[in-house]
Amino acid sequence: MEWVRLLLDFIRDIAWPVSVVITVIILRKHFSTLTHLVSKIRYKDFEAEFDKAESKAKELPVASRLSELEPDRDREERFLKMASDYPVAAVINAWSEVESAIIALRTARRDKKAPTNDFDFLLQLKSKGELDPSVYRLFRYLMNLRNKAVHAQDSDTFSTGEAIQYRKLTQALVKQLEETTKQVVSNT
Repeated sequence: MEWVRLLLDFIRDIAWPVSVVITVIILRKHFSTLTHLVSKIRYKDFEAEFDKAESKAKELPVASRLSELEPDRDREERFLKMASDYPVAAVINAWSEVESAIIALRTARRDKKAPTNDFDFLLQLKSKGELDPSVYRLFRYLMNLRNKAVHAQDSDTFSTGEAIQYRKLTQALVKQLEETTKQVVSNT
């Protein structure tokens, strides 16, 4: 009879944690849509702060005009589907738009001695006063998040909401890089 009492006590003690774990597993997809409310992620050695990046992006002159961007509907729908199914891939995809903008800027400058590495290229532009330091800081922050996505061993590194927020920040950065490219073209 003592073993029955011991078993019931054990069940009573683990009932709450087990029910929480089961609830989280069942509602996992639904939690990912709420994560845009999360400002900081920490998992083992990985940490990302999205509010900080968003505030940095809002400092950019183009960020105030972010709502003016006319997104391609099909492209947006594909991105949202990717962000929902594979958030890490969506982050990497969003970064590719930044890389394209940097290539366009490098091409417009026609400087054959310019560094081929994006990081060094933008650092050089910042040093010459051709790129706003806040744009460069946002670039570095977003690049670090992209690197974490690329090297993530866990597919849950980013949620759907975080991938969408990341894309908004990359769009603001791309717009600023495009403005810089226009300035370069008009000065040549």
